Amino acid sequence: MAERMLVVEEVARLANLSAKTVWREIGRGNLRAHKLAGRWRIHPEDCEAWIERGAYTPDPVVALDSPPVTPSRGSRAALRRIEREAA
Repeated sequence: MAERMLVVEEVARLANLSAKTVWREIGRGNLRAHKLAGRWRIHPEDCEAWIERGAYTPDPVVALDSPPVTPSRGSRAALRRIEREAA
């Protein structure tokens, strides 16, 4: 009998990640997936190996050196800025 394959949502639950993260890992080629019957499926062995090797690493946070954004009119940040300038 053929082995049951996992869908993305099941892999996400097993890895304790979001489905979006699993999709991203598939897109990067870090997790093998096959399209069967109109849905993407993952072999349980591929899922286990991916989880065991700790292949998922979050994207690094990149600091942007950009000037501060002026708060929009009517926002709390704008009110605080006006209060600071008045003080």
